[in-house]
Amino acid sequence: MNNFVQDGKNIDYVNTGSAIAAGAVIEIPGVGCGVAVSDIAATTGVGPMRIEGVVRVAKETGTGAVTVGQKLYWDSGNSRVTLTKSSNTLMGFAAAPALTGDATVDVKLTMLGDAESTNFVQAAVVAALTEDAGAIGGSNDGNLPDLDATGATLAGSLTGGADGTMEDVADIALSTSDTYSDAAVNTAVNAAILATNLQLKELQVMLNAVIADNVALRAGIRENAAKINGTLSSLKTGLIMASA
Repeated sequence: MNNFVQDGKNIDYVNTGSAIAAGAVIEIPGVGCGVAVSDIAATTGVGPMRIEGVVRVAKETGTGAVTVGQKLYWDSGNSRVTLTKSSNTLMGFAAAPALTGDATVDVKLTMLGDAESTNFVQAAVVAALTEDAGAIGGSNDGNLPDLDATGATLAGSLTGGADGTMEDVADIALSTSDTYSDAAVNTAVNAAILATNLQLKELQVMLNAVIADNVALRAGIRENAAKINGTLSSLKTGLIMASA
């Protein structure tokens, strides 16, 4: 292999500004940060800059504890790492936890750039996604509340058979004097009410079956939501997808 240059853990940095001391962080806006391996002279000095590995650098105190995998940004104005993105450059992610009052933190260097930068290829391609509570009683963690099947079942007070077929209302018989009798009217009305009750009972049975199916459906939605949110979390942690 005659075109190999170097392993890429260190690269030469051409300095155009003030002298840089060994161990100092060198910011490359929009791309990331490296650390000077040795002193680099001012103006035209050239020296090795480490762009891979874990380095220990100054940390802003009083802004909360740092957890492993948390993004860390370089605040060039104060020469320290911060949790605040703002206009700072992404330096990498925490390789070890740090307490709020700790003065330093271990950073795994990355030269991929900030999550919103086009230099961060993976995160630029996969846009940030937002959890949706939806309109069916969910919450932002993707969990849907249980639906009490027993409480939702309609007990009802209707009577009748399971068929529920609507029957024709019988003609009201006339008396011998061609007038309606009370008995004939009562019989016809009662027959109509019975037929209606039978139909309502059948609809009630069907509705209870739909409610039972809905309970199972919501359980499936909850499980899928939990899996989706777990996937989103993994994508963000792996720096494959941008965080919102």
